[in-house]
Amino acid sequence: MNKIASFVKALRLKQITIALLAGVVLLLNTACSGSAQAKMPTAVDNDPHPVNQNQPYTGGMNNYDDTPPGQIPSEKAKSLIDNAQRNINADEPRNAKLYKNPGYAAERTADELGDTLKERAKNAQESAKGIVDRGTTNLKDNVRDAVDDATYKSKQAAKDLTNKAQDTVDAAKDAID
Repeated sequence: MNKIASFVKALRLKQITIALLAGVVLLLNTACSGSAQAKMPTAVDNDPHPVNQNQPYTGGMNNYDDTPPGQIPSEKAKSLIDNAQRNINADEPRNAKLYKNPGYAAERTADELGDTLKERAKNAQESAKGIVDRGTTNLKDNVRDAVDDATYKSKQAAKDLTNKAQDTVDAAKDAID
């Protein structure tokens, strides 16, 4: 009991309590001070753009353009469409069938799918044939092994019978003598 009392006296609860209260006051003071408020940055060196931004002010949200990053401006989109049209017209003799007849693409796709299905069927047939051939070979090997095993066991049984018969004959001779 004396050890527990001396341990509690040695803890100096008064100093621990003061340190904890000082920490709580510091935390509350920092959290509730006015300097923790979010503020708009001020212009530097009479620059109208906040924080020396590199893009020019265009009047959109957050001082940037309202055009989404993935959207192409209309002039560039028009030039890309014109370029694609020129490419189509340049390739027309080579791909005229594709552009003139929309069903051509569907026919071509059906032909390619048909060829693919034929190849898959042929591969499946060859695979099945290989499996049957391996099965037949395995069956032949198993039958051959069974016949060899039966032959060996019958020869071994014959030897055992011969040895036992000889032992019986020898025992009979010994009994007679």
